[in-house]
Amino acid sequence: MLGVAVLGAIVTRIVTRDLGTFLKTTKASAEIKTSILAQVGGGNFSISSADPKLRPYSDALSGPLKESFVSGMRLAFVVAGVILLLGAASVAVLARNSISQTESLADEGISEEAEAERALVQSAE
Repeated sequence: MLGVAVLGAIVTRIVTRDLGTFLKTTKASAEIKTSILAQVGGGNFSISSADPKLRPYSDALSGPLKESFVSGMRLAFVVAGVILLLGAASVAVLARNSISQTESLADEGISEEAEAERALVQSAE
């Protein structure tokens, strides 16, 4: 659950950042820009269903909003992939160490059994 929350936060952060950059180039009022960023920052990526005073901007924001969402998802996938690779590497190293320890313990057990058999044979003679 924590991983999903972190990836969602990454997507939201990238969308908000990229959309904020785009909004700086528009002639919309500061109130409108703040309202749009608040909607997007809250996870509402659909401006058309938002506040009625934002609807006139929905067409203009459609392209930049989609592009920023894709950028955020791309970064989230990269982060998830890196975490996946680190996890796989950790499992490989831990599994290898576990197998080595098991083989070592098995070898010790065989040595002890062989020693006990030798002692038994010697005592029988």
